[in-house]
Amino acid sequence: SPSPVNGLYMLDTEADTMSWTSPKTFGDIPSPRENHSATMISSSAMAVVGGWDGKKWLNDIFILDVENMSWTRIRMDPAVLPPLSEHTTLLFDWRVAIAGGTGVITDLVGSGGDRANISVGFNEKLTVLRRDTLEKVQADVDPGMLPTVRAHHSATAISSSALLVFGGCNKSEVFNELWVLHLPAPRAGFRLQLSGLEVGYPGEEKKLHPAFLSGETRTKRIVQVRQERAVVRETVLGLKKRLSQQEEGLANANRVTREQTDWLELEVERLSTGVGDLEDRCKFLEEDQRRRREEVAFLRRSMAEASGMPLEAPSQSPPQAPPANPVAYI
Repeated sequence: SPSPVNGLYMLDTEADTMSWTSPKTFGDIPSPRENHSATMISSSAMAVVGGWDGKKWLNDIFILDVENMSWTRIRMDPAVLPPLSEHTTLLFDWRVAIAGGTGVITDLVGSGGDRANISVGFNEKLTVLRRDTLEKVQADVDPGMLPTVRAHHSATAISSSALLVFGGCNKSEVFNELWVLHLPAPRAGFRLQLSGLEVGYPGEEKKLHPAFLSGETRTKRIVQVRQERAVVRETVLGLKKRLSQQEEGLANANRVTREQTDWLELEVERLSTGVGDLEDRCKFLEEDQRRRREEVAFLRRSMAEASGMPLEAPSQSPPQAPPANPVAYI
């Protein structure tokens, strides 16, 4: 049989020719594998989970940043995510669910530290991880509510809290049943719920098939996503407008402050100049009064010498006696 490969191919769905390309990637490039899952977990990140490399099952996760085409490897604890292939991985809301498949099911290490307790079979676990950190989200499943173990099935998110599992097979049976997994956001004491539906599907039971939202459900989901994106865009535009208005107001306030500061500096300079002029004027008047007093004294001496009369001292008024009736005076 052909050996597993690790090539990456992209289909340009917007081109008229629907052309395929094989882009060059960088970083921790995944090892060759098959029967893995590849799921977009954000608008710019694709997660490749597990697979079979021709000799063993894998449980590592590789994240491809589709904007710069670089890979990042994330090593997972087998207790969290067992080595798997033929499983499904899907994104719903802020969580990533990994379900079904075949691989190494029991602990890898035995009681003596060896690897004798390895068991191979179908995966009975539902692993739920956070989309941003890929840390496990603890969850309980109601006993007896799980569908029969299977691989080669399909799993599709039909809402932010519900998954659809259809078909698949195990060693003895190919399934034609539909399961709905109700998975609310984790909270204290919550439990998962599953419900089985009989599907009147014409033809044979299905395995190795795709599944996707279609018809009215798909249309409603697309409309809902577009509405949510429109709300986000309006919110962002509103915030940008408010920020622009605040920046404009701040710029106007700074301009007014600068103008007032410049006016105050000019006013202080003008007043300082006026005070200096007044001080100079006062000094001039004081000097003028002193000079005039000297001139008057000189003239008086000259007149006295010319008339032969002694210079009289300035007359002084005699002190006034206090009033006779102080009370009446007051």
